[in-house]
Amino acid sequence: MKRILCLFLTVLLIIALFAACKAAEKPGASPETDPKQEEPKTFEGCTNAAACGLNREDDICSAVILNTDEGKIGLLIPRGTIIELPPENDASAVSFKTDGIAESFYFNGDTEVRAEGCVKMEKPKDLELTEPAEAWYKPEKLTVLTNYVAPSTTAKPVIYLYPEQETEVNVRLDFAGDLTCTYPAYGNGWTVTAAPDGTLTDAAGKIYSYLFWEGENGWDPDFSRGFCVPGAATAAFLEDALPKLGLNPAEANEFIVYWLPRMQSNPWNLISFQQEAYTDAAKLDVSPNPDTVIRVFMAWQKLDAPVSVEPQILETPTRTGFTLVEWGGREVCAP
Repeated sequence: MKRILCLFLTVLLIIALFAACKAAEKPGASPETDPKQEEPKTFEGCTNAAACGLNREDDICSAVILNTDEGKIGLLIPRGTIIELPPENDASAVSFKTDGIAESFYFNGDTEVRAEGCVKMEKPKDLELTEPAEAWYKPEKLTVLTNYVAPSTTAKPVIYLYPEQETEVNVRLDFAGDLTCTYPAYGNGWTVTAAPDGTLTDAAGKIYSYLFWEGENGWDPDFSRGFCVPGAATAAFLEDALPKLGLNPAEANEFIVYWLPRMQSNPWNLISFQQEAYTDAAKLDVSPNPDTVIRVFMAWQKLDAPVSVEPQILETPTRTGFTLVEWGGREVCAP
């Protein structure tokens, strides 16, 4: 009788254990295996343009905190968008409208994230950041550009020197603004030995192709004359205009490959080659004095529709003797 009772109790114990195991396998029975009950993720360091990955089922898969003049702004990134940011890059707003439209952001002048058609919205409930944002926006469209230059920047003016014979040249720049980058280092001016083919050598023996500088603007471009060019026709326009302004094929090629990626996808571009407005704001003092000075500076503005502008007359200079050539440009935000 005792054996039967023990056998019966053993069977009951086995049944109970089996039932417990089956219950543990049911979805939702254990918070450790139920994805719907996972604790919300905390994304450490999600600030200063650090991208945060979100485990979400909707079309928002990541977020970025931007330090802007309007405070900390949260930008929600749609699924499928890839933004590769250099490490430890701080983000600043190129422009931010208080009516809830964020136009574009740039990261240390290297990467631009254009956020178009931003809609103000509440922060997603499952998004936890180490630093909160004061407002959140979801863009309808994101465009990522590398080697971006902020619209307020006098961008990549480069100076070529072509003496008739090897010559030590000193170049000083009086700019109505703040220099943000120079190469080689400007110091109190550039002093290089220039060869007739344009090769520049500094006192340490380092060789350069040109003198480079950039600056934050303290001047306003003149758009009273210029050209309204379809974005798709920008390359052809520049191929025609730059030789007329005095650039040789190599210089024109450098100009085009630098600016074309920023312009060709725009619906229209308003382009004006600056004269006194630029040369008065960025004066050059060169010793010995060049016989020919060619300074090509393009101010341009993205347009959604064409505008009427008085055509600009392009005059072709003649290169004689010691020749200095400079080219640069600036994107100007629409008013």
